[in-house]
Amino acid sequence: MNQSTLLQGGAPMKEIKVKATALLEKVRANREGHRAEFERAIERYRAVLLNELEVRIDDLRHGRSVDHYIRIPIPEDHTVDYDQVILMLEMSEEPVVTIDYRTFRQYAMDEWDWKEAVTQTNSFYEKSR
Repeated sequence: MNQSTLLQGGAPMKEIKVKATALLEKVRANREGHRAEFERAIERYRAVLLNELEVRIDDLRHGRSVDHYIRIPIPEDHTVDYDQVILMLEMSEEPVVTIDYRTFRQYAMDEWDWKEAVTQTNSFYEKSR
């Protein structure tokens, strides 16, 4: 397809037909990437949280003032979002599916509404190593 096929009056097409198997492969790859990033972030989150708790316990034992609130972001796992799409595509009897622009961005380009927040949280833990 050329660019004029993908654009109508300068705006993205409202819908596109895609091979279900190609979309399924892409969503599976995106899922694996998301899950790996989450697992790294949750591991680091636990280490940071444990350290914060140990500092507070030490402060308590030594009679120092203790801040009761721990303000660190909790990593989000959206694996279930991918799993639902994967199951939907696996169960589809259609070799070609029609998806809209927003759905294409989510499934094929891995640009979900929650993606930026997840990336920021994961980045926080990458930097805290």
